[in-house]
Amino acid sequence: LSLHDALPICDRVRTVGFCVGEEKRPAVDLDLAGTPCEAVLAVESGFILTNRAMDEFPGIAAIGRLAARGFASVALRGRGGQPVGSINVFSRKPFAPGLDIESLLRLLAVRTSAEMERQREERRFHDLFEFSPDAILMVNEAGRIVLANPQAGVLLGYTKEELSGTSVEMLIQESQRDRHAAVRAQEFRKGTTRLLGRRGGPLPVLRKDGVVFPADISLSPVRSDDERLTEIGRASCRERV
Repeated sequence: LSLHDALPICDRVRTVGFCVGEEKRPAVDLDLAGTPCEAVLAVESGFILTNRAMDEFPGIAAIGRLAARGFASVALRGRGGQPVGSINVFSRKPFAPGLDIESLLRLLAVRTSAEMERQREERRFHDLFEFSPDAILMVNEAGRIVLANPQAGVLLGYTKEELSGTSVEMLIQESQRDRHAAVRAQEFRKGTTRLLGRRGGPLPVLRKDGVVFPADISLSPVRSDDERLTEIGRASCRERV
């Protein structure tokens, strides 16, 4: 079983999963031309089944080494219908007549495409979070910081490790902590996006070194796989005092 993932450039392909029996083989990067991935993406049905694998793909060394006769492939498509790769199955024996391998592969393709899309979304979120020019904190229902991006550490004077697990109210002046906690808990329950501070103005934020500065801060609901979080971020330092 091999799972091919189309690269951003259209003439290359890489295997992201390649198994022979129960043995996982190293990933390979190869030219798209002449591969099963190219073939299955070219047909309208998005499915290929043949018992002449070595004859139809003579340029693929792996097929020759496996002495594969049976070959089945189904296209993988993204959320917008764009091709993202294929799932390919090779067999040393011809596929038996009546074997409904197409239904099995199409079901696997749906699950695999969804998982690939989920992983892409996670990478996209990670990049937006990590490389944002604004400070962003992810806070759970208890008000504890779950994630902090690098800019948050720079702006607040803490390392990411120091911020993790800390009460977000410790970043607010002591005189306003109770009010901030109440507003944060209320907005968490409502699941809405809003600006903090009086009348949407800047909120005094407390750095590790004791310096207080005004920052524009918003609360936004975020859903993860296992819990609801609130994004506290897009804080821009106006003028430190």
